[in-house]
Amino acid sequence: MKQPRFSLAALIAYSGPALPLAMLTGPVFAVLPTYFTRDIGLDQASVGLALLLSRAWDALCDPAVGVYADRITSRYGRRRPLLVAGVPLIILGSWLLFTQGHSLTPLTMGLASMVLYTGWTLTKLSHDAWGAELSADYTERTRITAVREAVALCGGLMAIVLLGWGISPSGPGLSQALRWLFMMVTVLMLTAVCLAVLRTSDKAVVADQKRVSMATQWHTLLQSLALKKLAFAFVLNGLASALPTTLFLPFVEHVLGRPDLKGPLILLFFVCAVFAVPVWIWAGKRLGKHRAWQLSMLIATCSFIPAIFLKAGDVIWFVPVVVITGICLAGDLVLPPSIQADVLDEDRINSGQSRAGMLFALLGFLNKFTFALAPGIALPVLGYMAFNPKPDAVNSGPALLTLTMLYAFLPVLLKLAAIYTMQGFPLDQRRHQELQHIINLKTSV
Repeated sequence: MKQPRFSLAALIAYSGPALPLAMLTGPVFAVLPTYFTRDIGLDQASVGLALLLSRAWDALCDPAVGVYADRITSRYGRRRPLLVAGVPLIILGSWLLFTQGHSLTPLTMGLASMVLYTGWTLTKLSHDAWGAELSADYTERTRITAVREAVALCGGLMAIVLLGWGISPSGPGLSQALRWLFMMVTVLMLTAVCLAVLRTSDKAVVADQKRVSMATQWHTLLQSLALKKLAFAFVLNGLASALPTTLFLPFVEHVLGRPDLKGPLILLFFVCAVFAVPVWIWAGKRLGKHRAWQLSMLIATCSFIPAIFLKAGDVIWFVPVVVITGICLAGDLVLPPSIQADVLDEDRINSGQSRAGMLFALLGFLNKFTFALAPGIALPVLGYMAFNPKPDAVNSGPALLTLTMLYAFLPVLLKLAAIYTMQGFPLDQRRHQELQHIINLKTSV
């Protein structure tokens, strides 16, 4: 059966909530820890413990919400209720963290973070699962995820520009910039969620959901070879991406010796990712999604190799690395969620259930795991090598070499392992058509 092709306006209406969600990502994970310790003056150890516990809570939310989300039956749709339910929690948590910092203790900061993370999981997981159920077409799924991730990248760019202006010499300061960010996120979140709910269909066919335990559900889900391959490759490639993300700023500042270019290079990276989204839609259609993703990882691998040999002043040679890895970032964002939607079809046939919530909960959990693991690997190693991240610090040759290896060489090895893992991935376009035929036959009986 021919699947309808969504208009760009319809895809943007669905994708809207990704914009304010992405505006929160960088500030929450990269800015707030420094803000609370340096600007507010809270104890570093206490802030670190509070963030660790709140992020542990965040990780535990994913599997629980994923199972519950797949059991919802409502006259308002399957994904809308939890998506909307997360919004007030997001607004409350971001209001506390972004505007009430001087009134918070480490304990209340941790609790506010848990409120924000809970709302974030409810809304984002429901939004991603909703996108997987909008179409059963192999190529159209890539368009849906591509537009959503392009909108998310624009949100990240907006947050970078706003916070960059806030901390600039002529800006109002980080505290005021965070207040402006909260107001923007609130307005955009309410507007985008309303548009998505009103303009996007939520009438996916839902198989009978058997009331079995969470452990049993996860056990049966993880029997899929396709899911195992995708999950393992996702972790390897996620860690390969998280390490350079974690170490980008110290690499530019201490290895290249150009702290003044950190902002422009970050902007260049995200702009390249936004404009590369159509490239990976085309590649997924021509090559197949998993082969296009392998190509994306291979190109990123080749671009990282020259970075291993860069030294102070080599910015002109680093710019192509930023451009190419930014282009490949779009492939990492667009293709795996679309592949995940195809795995959903296989699981639906094997289990008799439609479990998009669980599948995207797994992807979300693995993403959080890799971004927590990256600093857990890199920072202790750099500390052991006596690397000093402070501005104008003079570091030894071995310390800078270690930073370079963690930034460029280790990601190369991890991406090569991810490429190898995706070899022989069983769900290509032909197999997807076979699965859809089986689903249609079962549905018509």
